[in-house]
Amino acid sequence: MNNPSLISCNAIIAGFIHNGLFEEAVLLFSELRLFGLKPTSVTMLSVIQGCVGLESVGMCGCIHGYVVKIGLDLNISVVNSVLYMYLSLGNLDIATDVFDKMASRDVISWTTMIGFLVRIEQASNAVKVFHRMRENGIDPDMVALVNLLTACSLLGDLMRGRLVHNQIVVAGFGSEITVVNSLITMYSKCGDLYFARRYEQNGDPREALRLLIRMRIEENFSPDPILLISSVTVCGQLAALELCKQFHAYIFGASFVSHNSVQNSLVGAYLKCGDVELAHKVFNEISCKTIVLWNAIISGYGINGKGEAAVALFRDMEKSGKEPDNVTYLNVLNAHSHSGLVDNGLMIFNQNDERKKKVRLRGEHCGCIVDMLSRAGFEEAESLRSNMRLKGLVKNQGVSLLDVTSCNFG
Repeated sequence: MNNPSLISCNAIIAGFIHNGLFEEAVLLFSELRLFGLKPTSVTMLSVIQGCVGLESVGMCGCIHGYVVKIGLDLNISVVNSVLYMYLSLGNLDIATDVFDKMASRDVISWTTMIGFLVRIEQASNAVKVFHRMRENGIDPDMVALVNLLTACSLLGDLMRGRLVHNQIVVAGFGSEITVVNSLITMYSKCGDLYFARRYEQNGDPREALRLLIRMRIEENFSPDPILLISSVTVCGQLAALELCKQFHAYIFGASFVSHNSVQNSLVGAYLKCGDVELAHKVFNEISCKTIVLWNAIISGYGINGKGEAAVALFRDMEKSGKEPDNVTYLNVLNAHSHSGLVDNGLMIFNQNDERKKKVRLRGEHCGCIVDMLSRAGFEEAESLRSNMRLKGLVKNQGVSLLDVTSCNFG
């Protein structure tokens, strides 16, 4: 190839890696300078994969040095790959040094480190790294929580395992098959065969609630905020309104009303139970309202057919200084659709200034408008087509307007 572009070279290197041709990938990388091309982060991510495939300590060291030389040691994706590269070689000392010197770390950085420590059965160190991650304000993802469950299994730490289980319920990962299997393993290895069998048979929110009740009765301790969030979340999943009210009363009596995360879970639970009035009452008591909370309350009112109230909340959110996002507009349009407020819905759709609001309309927003118009007899179908063109939304040829998944950006 004469005078190849960097894009072409990156594509070829990635192709070599995909097909297991690691030596060819590294050789092509070494020739980039002959073409006068400077590698980017995309190039280095592929080359690092090649070094992992070659399992060459010397090559890994050279690539790491080159990453630092060209200033990509500040690119978190590249440094995460370097970290993974050393861990793949089993070199924990160098990997730890890379990890400690990272300018910033994301959840992938922490999860990579925790996962390796669990694999080599350094469970105590894995737990310590997890705590460091939380102290740094990083929320764990499903992979991190599964790794922590495995660490609890290795340590035989049932109490910690139960606390991790609570976090999993709060995060909404309880139904994932990987999580269910890890929970069964953890309870079995920690000696709680009863719950391991029960969870294996069911694996549903009811089991999570039974666990919380058992912990309360058998171990005689008062629920903390995490435990209460778990309990209230499960009540919402089961649409158990009376149980939600009981937990609400306990939260009030135990002076947990100042914990915004507990109050947030109550709002979500009441909305899932269909009691928007109680949800709104709790919502008003929360001092620091996040965009997620605003979206939840707007959605709850819309789903329950209270479109005008949902729109009023939307206006209140704007007045409070919160910037609407994609989810906000989706919820507002849904509220108009469920309540038959066609004119107002079209007005919001028309007035949305994407450059000002920094909101990019998607197929889901088109779907709400289509649904709203279809409920109203479809008189405004042509108006919708015009709006879609103005907003940069294109309908694929040969597809019905009702097939909203075909809406995409032109």
